[in-house]
Amino acid sequence: MLDLLLSEILKLATDPDPDVRCRAIERARAEPDRPWPALVPLLGDPHPRVKRRAVALFRDLKPDDVLRAALKSPSPAVREGACRALRNQSALLNDPHPDVRAAAAETLDDRSAAEQLEAFLKKESAALPRAYGLDALHRSAPERSAPYLEAKEPHPEVRIVQAEIRPSAELIADRDWRVRAAAIEACRKVRTREAIGWLVAQLPREKGRLRWDAVQALADLTGRDLGLAPDSWAAWWSANKDAFTPPAKGVAASSGTQASFFSVPILSTRLVILLDLSGSMREPSPSGGTKLDEARRGTLETLKALTPDVRFGLCGLGCDADGAFTKVAEKTWGRRLQLFPAVPAAKADAERFLRGLEARGWTNLYDGLLHALSDPEVDTVFLYSDGGASKGLFVAAAEILDELARANRFRRAVIHAVEVPGDRNPADNKKLLAEIARRTGGTSKLHASGGAAR
Repeated sequence: MLDLLLSEILKLATDPDPDVRCRAIERARAEPDRPWPALVPLLGDPHPRVKRRAVALFRDLKPDDVLRAALKSPSPAVREGACRALRNQSALLNDPHPDVRAAAAETLDDRSAAEQLEAFLKKESAALPRAYGLDALHRSAPERSAPYLEAKEPHPEVRIVQAEIRPSAELIADRDWRVRAAAIEACRKVRTREAIGWLVAQLPREKGRLRWDAVQALADLTGRDLGLAPDSWAAWWSANKDAFTPPAKGVAASSGTQASFFSVPILSTRLVILLDLSGSMREPSPSGGTKLDEARRGTLETLKALTPDVRFGLCGLGCDADGAFTKVAEKTWGRRLQLFPAVPAAKADAERFLRGLEARGWTNLYDGLLHALSDPEVDTVFLYSDGGASKGLFVAAAEILDELARANRFRRAVIHAVEVPGDRNPADNKKLLAEIARRTGGTSKLHASGGAAR
């Protein structure tokens, strides 16, 4: 009987279709006698969804002997998967492959490993292993992480971790915008008078989203809303810095911006608009025409309001019956994702692109978001969709949220989600859009008459 089960699961586990390989994992989870050797290669599967589910299976059921053997696999991908399933594998900090070392550091939560982490940071030079290693050391032994938080680091990923833990004047003025974003956000947590001074000093050097981030932080730290003008904050701080004490909680700053995307204020100067182009966008819109017609109308209004200092891109969701994010060029203005200044010629070309878009196929939400984030210049994405995912690398809401968080860990992009109006939008789809926005620091809004941000 076990031989028959092994044969069946092995056949599923080696199928070229990732959905079939996922069925092998589901089949094994339901069986008391699991043929673990047939499933071990799936820990290093090239398809992210298969690998994630294989890791979850091994993590939940913990066949320790099999996993410890997998830690010695000649495949780095299998070793990484086994490490994520077992966790707390400090020995793998010495693995020859950086992906395995990064996974070992990321999943290490053991105070007894502090000495190993210190030794690891003294020799590690790769960006992600070092970043996760510093994060792990601070979690396990905060008092021992101080020298590494103050060190000059060449990798922005490591400086992001430094900024998240201990912001400083140097990190708020860092050359990489992602580091500055992390440091500005962290100032709201440390809540010191010194942090207010750093923010006021940096404010004139920022524009777009990061100036707004800094103003939000200042409003929170001071209880005052002095707008986006740096001079107003500088004058107030000059008069108050010697005796001011930050309150426990401040106020929300008003944006003062004129441009918006379906009533969501546009505060970025480096943004991408991502429109749902799946077949459901052919459905009627409550305001007349189709959902895609409404998307075009609102996007055109946005483009008209953009000022020339804004750089923007446009692209669309959608995929074929197999879930592949195909015809990316046809779905992307300019045929590849890049940002263009919002000058009249670019706006006219973008309008022609918008008017030529068609709605068909399935909703590939995760792959579309990754595409929108593929340009490192982009700091903000405006997503217009009726929510949910029917195809793609990840389809389940929990998987989309977790994997998007990993993809955005050192990306620091904000995603605003606008829900397309429609009576047929499932509640779970709405919840997914709201969570995507919340977890990236964005706004979630229903686009409908009287719809309020939430």
